[in-house]
Amino acid sequence: MQSQQETPDTWTLRFKPNLCLDFIPGQYLLFDIEVKRNSVQKTVRRAFSISSPPNKAGWVEITVKRYEPGMVSPILCGLRPGAKLQALGPMGRFQWDPNAKELVLIGGGTGIAPLRAILHVALEAKQKVTLLYSVKRPEDFIFGAELKKLAKQYPRFVFVPTITKSDGVKGWSGYTDRIDETMIKARVKDLTKPLFYLCGSLSFVRDIETQLLHLSVLPRQIKKEIFG
Repeated sequence: MQSQQETPDTWTLRFKPNLCLDFIPGQYLLFDIEVKRNSVQKTVRRAFSISSPPNKAGWVEITVKRYEPGMVSPILCGLRPGAKLQALGPMGRFQWDPNAKELVLIGGGTGIAPLRAILHVALEAKQKVTLLYSVKRPEDFIFGAELKKLAKQYPRFVFVPTITKSDGVKGWSGYTDRIDETMIKARVKDLTKPLFYLCGSLSFVRDIETQLLHLSVLPRQIKKEIFG
């Protein structure tokens, strides 16, 4: 296991399963984590989306935000190189569709994790992709440099970052609002064509879904994954 700090409170863990892991981008794994609370040792099960695309090397990544006080995330974010994890999966119906011509990925915070996996395979499959990604402040963008690099490398990929807390922020020229209907319409010209993938907190996903439906996006065009 290897660990990479992405933001002040977020880490990506890379590990290589003992067995070949055949997954579809967007799916998650269930991890059994040993925790100790009030002198009692117990096993806690938590789900984490796979944030890496399938690769020939066989390694898998998950991206974890550290919450204080948290039962599991501080343990995972503090793991040392070489640590072993026990997981079940892959699982989940939030899956990349290779037959879609166009994808719109909309994420909040760590909701970028499965969207990153989907993004990489979609670009390799020559799909058109728009990513709207919302965080509080510029330093909270997970995979920010990678996403900017991909946007320069692939003309059919449009990266739209936005921050919701701009007080005291210098040098930021992008959006400073929550993702809303105006932003979506400005960046997605024909709302009848894409598949929409939403990932983030319950309130974030519900809000985006409500706005899409108000814009006459069909329910069958919307795929959702809720973190919480």
